[in-house]
Amino acid sequence: MKKIAVSIHDVTPGFNRELDYIFNELDRRGVVIRSELVVPDFQRANPLQKHPEFTAMLKEHHARGIDVSLHGIYHDYAEFFRFDYTAARDAISQGLEVMAETLNIVPAGFVAPQWLQSRGSLRAVREAGFGYTATLSGVYFDNGRGIKAFPINYDWGLVPVDHLFSWCNGLKCRWRRGGLIRVSFHPMDVTNRMIGAELRHLDYLLEHGWEPTSYAGLRNEVCND
Repeated sequence: MKKIAVSIHDVTPGFNRELDYIFNELDRRGVVIRSELVVPDFQRANPLQKHPEFTAMLKEHHARGIDVSLHGIYHDYAEFFRFDYTAARDAISQGLEVMAETLNIVPAGFVAPQWLQSRGSLRAVREAGFGYTATLSGVYFDNGRGIKAFPINYDWGLVPVDHLFSWCNGLKCRWRRGGLIRVSFHPMDVTNRMIGAELRHLDYLLEHGWEPTSYAGLRNEVCND
């Protein structure tokens, strides 16, 4: 297996310009099988309900087969790591209601902000019936199986750290010969000018026979294996 799980985090109207750039660059490369991780109300200032043009775009992406999934509720720092079971269950229920109301979809998966979840949160995710979740350590599916893979990420919150990880990410892309590589795009990659390195690393993988997929696509492959 030589798979790239391509995900775009922090999908919210507040980052519309940056997301448009990322989506266009991925479309141009033919990376149309991917996961787009949607925040229902980013920082309590960008509720999906108030942005019909943005939600119309996401509906169109979902109709194209893109994996449109749930990414927290407000994207507060480590919100699902701080939540106990009850708080996580209620936040997930609220997020699902927003996705149903604005997008008319049931998301296949759930990824917490910063990939951080408490034990109670993980339990709430399982009970909600999601097909997959992803943490820092890997991607885990509803049949109990999982794939260990640390994400290639370019947005750790400090630009010097982002540059260090970008260098390490480039080495990882060239060193790996098979398995799963998770490439995680963030809107701040555009703002912090990390997007060029990220796209170069993605191009290298595509040129060397790695196949892009989504988390939902991985789930289907693993569960049907």
